[in-house]
Amino acid sequence: MKTSATSQLFRVTALSLAAVWSISPALSPLFSQEQKSATAAAATTTPAAESEKSGLASPWTATDTRLANHYIQLLQKDPAYGNVLDLLWDLYRKKDQTPLLLDYFKNASASGPTVARLLYAHLLRKNDEPDKARPLYETVLEETPESLPALKALARIADQQKRTADALSLHTRLVALLPPDDEDAIAIRLRKADLHRLQQEDSKALAEWNELLAAFPANTALRTEIVSLLLEAGETDTAITVLTD
Repeated sequence: MKTSATSQLFRVTALSLAAVWSISPALSPLFSQEQKSATAAAATTTPAAESEKSGLASPWTATDTRLANHYIQLLQKDPAYGNVLDLLWDLYRKKDQTPLLLDYFKNASASGPTVARLLYAHLLRKNDEPDKARPLYETVLEETPESLPALKALARIADQQKRTADALSLHTRLVALLPPDDEDAIAIRLRKADLHRLQQEDSKALAEWNELLAAFPANTALRTEIVSLLLEAGETDTAITVLTD
């Protein structure tokens, strides 16, 4: 019995996901036989099937499978919203297979560990669905209150949605948890100061800027940026003091 190229593509894609999650059994809600049959039957109506018929989707290769496995393994170890997630998403996007990726992680998040929910939330954000991602991040924080990826994501979403009070609260929590060498620490503290100003809390913004200057005395770019912010805030004397120190 011949197997269509579309069915082969779908199965290889699904297997690339199932194989990598099987490294951690708790993360692998493997398809039942009935689900496999239903999925195969529905494959011809997926975006990948339609695009392959029209010649728009490139075939899924063994190299693609290895890359998908590698990216997911890296994300299990470090579930950050960053370059590796971008690479995984772009790999499936180029194959018109992002719905499959989302569906798989949706299933994994329902019965798997916290990292599965965190990664599913990240993918929903990549799919421009922050309102669906938000409750998942909140669940992750309930399970692991010191999850920096979840906290950063919620702070970003609150900021984008103009929920200033929530954004400030989340940024305040982040500042308390972030290690000094975190690559996002300076940007988050600068944004916290901005949010204080939006809340008419100029004295708290000034305190944040002074703390940053004290913490990073050799960072010339940061010093220049804070001087500009001080001048913008009408703190001319303080700005002069910073420049002459």
